Order: sequence, then structure tokens, then C-alpha cells
Amino acid sequence: MKKVLYQISIFILALGTSALAQVANSGVETQPNGQAAPNGGFGYKYSGSTNWASGAAASNPAVYDWIEISQTGTRVTGLGDDNVVGPIPLGINFRFWWNDYTDCYVGSNGYIMFGGSSLIAQGGGGMPNIPLQTDNKGNFIAPFLADLTFVSSATGQPLKGAKVYYQTVNNKFVITYDSVRFWNNAPAAGVDQASGINTFQIVLDPATKAIQMNYKTSTGPWFTQAGNLPLVCGMENVTGGLGLRWRRKNANAIPLPPANSAVRVDYPTNSTYVFNDVQSKALFTFDNKGGAAFTNIPKTMRAFVRNAGTVKISNPVTTRIIVYDNQDNAIYNQSVVIDSLQTQEERILDYPVQLNPGDTAASYKVLLRSTLTGDQFAGNNEVLSKLIVLDSTQGSVDLKFTKAKPGVVDARQGPNAGMVFDAPYLPMVVSKISADLMWPDAEAWAGLNIPNAQDSLTNTNIKVYLGDGPGGSLGTLLDSFVISSATPQPGLEIDTVGEELVSGVVANHVLRFKRTMPVPYSWYNENIRIYVGAIHDQPTRFVWNAPYMEVYAPGTPASGRCLEITAGVWGENRGKDSLDVALGLIGDPLAVGVNPYVRAQQLDMEQNIPNPANETTRIGINLPVAGKGSISVRDITGREVLVQSFEGKKGRQEIQLNIKGLDPQIYFYTVRHASGVATKKLIVK
Repeated sequence: MKKVLYQISIFILALGTSALAQVANSGVETQPNGQAAPNGGFGYKYSGSTNWASGAAASNPAVYDWIEISQTGTRVTGLGDDNVVGPIPLGINFRFWWNDYTDCYVGSNGYIMFGGSSLIAQGGGGMPNIPLQTDNKGNFIAPFLADLTFVSSATGQPLKGAKVYYQTVNNKFVITYDSVRFWNNAPAAGVDQASGINTFQIVLDPATKAIQMNYKTSTGPWFTQAGNLPLVCGMENVTGGLGLRWRRKNANAIPLPPANSAVRVDYPTNSTYVFNDVQSKALFTFDNKGGAAFTNIPKTMRAFVRNAGTVKISNPVTTRIIVYDNQDNAIYNQSVVIDSLQTQEERILDYPVQLNPGDTAASYKVLLRSTLTGDQFAGNNEVLSKLIVLDSTQGSVDLKFTKAKPGVVDARQGPNAGMVFDAPYLPMVVSKISADLMWPDAEAWAGLNIPNAQDSLTNTNIKVYLGDGPGGSLGTLLDSFVISSATPQPGLEIDTVGEELVSGVVANHVLRFKRTMPVPYSWYNENIRIYVGAIHDQPTRFVWNAPYMEVYAPGTPASGRCLEITAGVWGENRGKDSLDVALGLIGDPLAVGVNPYVRAQQLDMEQNIPNPANETTRIGINLPVAGKGSISVRDITGREVLVQSFEGKKGRQEIQLNIKGLDPQIYFYTVRHASGVATKKLIVK
């Protein structure tokens, strides 16, 4: 783990958890206060093997039973230093606590997570306690939660031998961490900053719902900063309110898991645990990444709410979305009531009252609050997100989640970073890439007579990918270009958008580089994201992403879209909840014109029926005025495969679309009329 300090004006990004005292393992579930859960909690219990350690259950010990998959399993790619990849398929249906899962996410720090991905990274106080409840990072199994790394700090290349494999064997899911190293910046660890060899695995058995951890070998040394607690072994439920912990590491006091040892976690045979809980899961996207809107174009507000409890919710659930401006004034406050939620049900809510963003580009804080009479856990009732409103009056829009606001920068090494984007409007044509960089004035710095205050500039490689790889990961390369201080900038537009004073002298410039893409990308598929990353040739003191902190009321979140790029691995940035970087896309939303008042959507279009369809399907539309229109169908690459005209009448009507002859796959159909344009997904079977 690279220890990087971002210092932006008075803002310091620091990830950490308070150091917590060692609590003896009891073999049964505990609460965040370290005490045993009342009445045994849900009823999970663990047992260690006879060679495990004190605190393991004495009766019915676990039996070490290593399942070898290194030659037959599927390798998990993309693991680096402090990141999460997935989802990966389990090949089974596995019940964890009271919810069922068919896939999981894999964390480089020695854990798997269900139902979503969150980065559990080292902080000033070490890995978090289990259970923690306050960090919103529950629902995981951590056989070896530690500051692990798969890449060299010196070269950024994968460390030899460090791998993760998974395979379904005899109807059991097996995932093995093989020869994984501790991150360690002690001089004895060498330039790779890696030490030790750790090989362990998780085995999930759907027949018994049991979880087995096999520890083949564990060796240090590990990172031993004063007060650090580098290793935790345990698991946590979806709320973080219940956990099972079979090892808490406290500096050097307790040895690592013994070689050829095991821990087995047994599912309760007749749990009587009843837990009522509604969870505000996300805004805008299923993984709660920030949303975008356009000036004067009504925005549908979307929320994701789930029943995180053990029983059906029969009482009404009130969900409320509040949008705050930078003075914490509520500019939107609407509620939707859900009559009931089945066990494990997740509901997607599109609020009937749309947000009118007005005519000013701005950023807003958005709060989702869910309330339920009898809710037993209030810690997950609220979730925050960020909404940006983009200027649509000039046709092309600049899609990014930052504003250039230079601040004080004192980061000696900046990680490669990026941003990930969903289409803010469909259809949309992306024509340019935008990157804002902090550019030092060498003469100004020399005149300030501050030794070593500025380093030489470095090449920055900008890469743009479609998220059309497995599980939405990086796939097709759309564009790649270099911004260099040593050579002219061919094909780049350069604007000065800000300056920074040091001792009254302009020492840094904020430059905006815009590159016209050789082939514009037609964005029709709402399920495909676009990744934009900036990769430096070498570390540079002037961290290009550090100055972009927007000053809003306390509690305003970042977009959650910030990425960290290490050894070619693009993963969530450990500071994504506090940091956005100034990379973006420039494009033309096809349904938003130069004059938004004229071309704002008035057309109301319904989802086609049936969907999936084969030869014909019906599209319901509601037109404010009569007139001719057209329906165009495009495949996921944006290629137009069908156009059909229609004579529309005022009011609601259904149009029969002839799709005979189209290959079975996903398409997007766009209805165009004088009153507006709308696009939806069509599945041909």
C-alpha cells in the first residue's frame, strides 16, 4: 500500500479507523462493542482445528482439508494494491446470514464481499474491527484481512507468484489466495516493499451453508508501524451489526495462523433471530455513483432501497430524496411510500416528480432517507450522493465531476488515477477527452528559492476505455494519447483555467487539455460505462488531481467515481468518497439541443411490449401534438439496423415495430418526433 498524502487547501484525505483493544475470541457472534450478541445473535459459531490457537471452540474441531485448484481454477485478474474486482460467479447459490448470493467481489486485502464491492484498506489504526457497523462496509468474509499487495512498489509490476484462483469443486465454491505478500515499507523488505508469503483459501458449502478457512502457510514480517493492528480474521453481516471474529492481530503479540490449520464456521440449525431493517442502498446507480443532469432538462430521481432484514416488511416504508445546494438549502424534497418489501427484495424507485435543475450549471448534495416503524438498525437508513448539472445551452457538454479550484498541494508522489462515467443522457456522441493538469512554472519556482520545491514534469498518458469487459470491466480501447512537457502538444487544445499563488507569485498554472477523438463514440447502451485514466511515466510532486476540491457545505460527498491505477490495474480509489479528479468527456447529447427550451423532452414513451420480442413488438407513446415521427433501432455498437416511420396523433397510441430478421441480442430503439426524443432498450430473442 502506497502511503500517499493528499493535502488540498485545509482538507486532508486520510483513511483510518480507531485502534481497538484486543478482544478474546469466543466462538460466537459479537456486536460492535465486542460483547456477545444477545441470545446468541443469528447463531453462527466457529471452530478451530486442534492446532489453531486459544479461543477456538473446543468441541467438534475443524479439520484442515486443502482443496488444490492452482492448476484447474480460474485466475482472478486485476488485483493490485488496495483494490476490489468482480463480480465473479460462485457457481452455486450460497446463503450468508439470511441472504442468498450467486456471485462475490474479491478484495486484494484478503476478503470476499457479497452484494456489492467496497474497498477495505489500511488506515492509521490498522484494518477495521469486526464488526464495525459504522463504516458501511459489511457483508464480507475475511480469512486474512491485512495490508496485502499483488504489485511491486518499485516497478508497479505484478509480484512473482502472488495469485488468486477460484473454482466450483463438487458443488463447493473454492477461492484460494496463493503466495500473497504483506505490504511493508521497512528497508529490509526491499524496493518491492513486500514481505512474507501467505497462502489460504475459503470454501463455501451450499448444502450445509458452512464456511471453511484453510491456512496453508503464513509468514511475515508485516508492516509494523507503531499502534498498527495489521491482521483481522472474521466475517460481518450486511449491516455490520453482527460479526464473527477468530483472530485480531495486535502488533507482534500473537503469531500468524499456524501452517496447515483451519477454521470452520457453522450455520445455525434453527435460528430464531428476527431482524427488521430497511436499507437506503444507493442513488442514481446501483453502486451509488454520482449522477448527472442538464440545465433546464427535467431529471428523474432514482433510488435503490432494499429489505436487509430477516423477515418481510409489512409496514409502509417512506423513502425521501432531498437535494441540497451549496448553502444546504433544499431545492427538491419528495417522498415515495412502499407498501411492503419481501425478504431480500431490492426495489428500484423512479420518483414521479422530476427535479428541475434550472438554468445554472452546479453541483448538489443528494440525500436518500428511508424510514420504517420498528426498524432495528438506523445506521443504513441514509445514503449520500453527488449530482452535477451540466450546461446544455452550447450543445456540447463537459462531463466531469470537478471544477478547477487550485489549492495548496504538498503531495510528493501522486498515484495514477482516473474517473468512470455512465451516460448522463441517451443517445450521446462523445467527441473529446478533457484533462486538467497542475502545471508548474519552473522560472517562478526558481525565483522563490525554495529547494526541491518543484520536480521535472513527466509525460502523462491519457487512456480511454469502454467498460465492455467481463463484469463491466475495461474492454475496448477508445483512445490513447500523451501529454508531454518535453514536446509540443499535437492535436491538443490548451486553455488556462486557473492559477496558484505561492508567496504572492504565480507558481502553478491549471491547464485544460482537450483532445478530439479520432473516431467519436456513439453512446447508446446504458449498461456500458466509459473509463478515463491518467498514467504518469514517473512520480511527480505536482499531483494533477489534488487541487480540485469544491467548497460546499460540510458532508457534501464526492461522486464515488474516482479510480486508482496501479500496475495496469484500474480499481476504486481508496479516497473515492472524498476525491474527484479532473478528467472528463465532452460530447453532444442527441436529444438536447442548443436551445433546451425548444428541444426539451415532452414526448412520453413507454417500454416496448413484449420485451424480449422476436418478430413484432408494441411501443406506447404519448404525443403533445400530432405529426410524423420515426423509430430507429441500433445495436450495441451504435450501428443503425432499422428505421420505421409513423404518423403520430395527439395523445397516447401504440406503434407496431417490425423487428423480423434482427439477430437475437440487445438493441436500443429511439423514437424521434417534433416534441422530443426518447431511447429505451430492446431485447430480441
